[in-house]
Amino acid sequence: MKSMNITKIAFALLVSLAMLAVVFSPKGAVAMGDFTDPSVDSPIVRTYDLYAGQDILVGQLIVEMTNGQISLQYDILEGWFLKETHAEVATDLMGIWQSKGNPVPGKFSEGHDFSMKKMVDGDVVIFQGSYSLPLLVAAHASVFQMSDGHVVNCETAWAAYSDGTGEQFPGNNWATYVIFPDER
Repeated sequence: MKSMNITKIAFALLVSLAMLAVVFSPKGAVAMGDFTDPSVDSPIVRTYDLYAGQDILVGQLIVEMTNGQISLQYDILEGWFLKETHAEVATDLMGIWQSKGNPVPGKFSEGHDFSMKKMVDGDVVIFQGSYSLPLLVAAHASVFQMSDGHVVNCETAWAAYSDGTGEQFPGNNWATYVIFPDER
């Protein structure tokens, strides 16, 4: 009976030591969600398209991961301007605000509003934290066109792959997200 208790204690001690070794090893830290991928020494950069009204190419979204930081750069094509941007990065869909499966950009963790008088054609959004790859990137923008000092077109834009498609949210709309670092 006494030897059985000593065996259980020894086993528990070995399991505890093994768990501590995993937690405090560099590889264990990466597996727990650090941005740093041990197989990649340089920044990871991918360019996605921004489509407004489902099929109007209005710009690009450049996503870069460097030293534990994710940056999203909105570059809008000539003739289009930003009214607002909203962005979220997550490791799964549960990390992106949704209502009945539809994304809620106003609830995303990052967002900027611009005056329509400023004629902004670019924006940079920075995320800092601990994520693991791949990441889901939901990048939304409200864009508009001007002619003779008047707004002639307003649209909602979402990031998509170069072929115009994106990953669909489970709700009933056309909003899309991309998987980083996928480069379809």
